[in-house]
Amino acid sequence: MKPFLDILYHLSHLTNLKLYPDQNGACKLLIGENIFVQLEPDFSQENLVIASIISEVSVGKFRENVFRHALVANGAEFPSCGHLCFIPKLNALALYSSLPFDGLSAEFLVSYILKFAQKVDLWRNSLQRGIAGPIQIKNSAPSVPPQFRQTR
Repeated sequence: MKPFLDILYHLSHLTNLKLYPDQNGACKLLIGENIFVQLEPDFSQENLVIASIISEVSVGKFRENVFRHALVANGAEFPSCGHLCFIPKLNALALYSSLPFDGLSAEFLVSYILKFAQKVDLWRNSLQRGIAGPIQIKNSAPSVPPQFRQTR
């Protein structure tokens, strides 16, 4: 847990917050008014895991569309500040990321967390408005893949 404690120490000094791990070994930050971002070390203690719940998504066609948008976003965004995932236990869409502790600076982490929180906010706002995702998905796939041709 030493690298995690070190990064929390440096983040504390940079942000003037008292940051420390809770009883579960994680640290939860409030970004803005309503975005909670959780920081914790992974099992190997070599990476920092960053996670946030975006919104609950009820079963049905809308959730299927949200999943489709999330898959497209996960595949299209590079460089990415996190991957969208579904947490079945909570019926919720979430964003997570992992950064190696080796070479991780508090300055970089602050900017990364702010971008991460912006992505959470973008997706949360879309879902609250009943839109399956903040990006427009084009359904331009041809009925037959271009590499396939019918022969006679």
